[in-house]
Amino acid sequence: MDILTRVYDLILGFFPTQYHWAVSLFLLLAFLLVFVHFIRKSIFFIVLLVLFVPASVPIIKNLLSTVLAWMQGQL
Repeated sequence: MDILTRVYDLILGFFPTQYHWAVSLFLLLAFLLVFVHFIRKSIFFIVLLVLFVPASVPIIKNLLSTVLAWMQGQL
């Protein structure tokens, strides 16, 4: 899990801070599309679920914290 978090932080490091929310959203959508594609084609649904759900936690945390900060700034 620590390796996935470091890879995610490395990916975000390529982009300016103001675009981190967009990159997180893109990664989340791409992750979901790949996940659905594998579910339809694979009999290893439980294995994929165990592997991919923890990988999406840092992406979802960053996206939600950015949206929350943006909403607090708008109010």
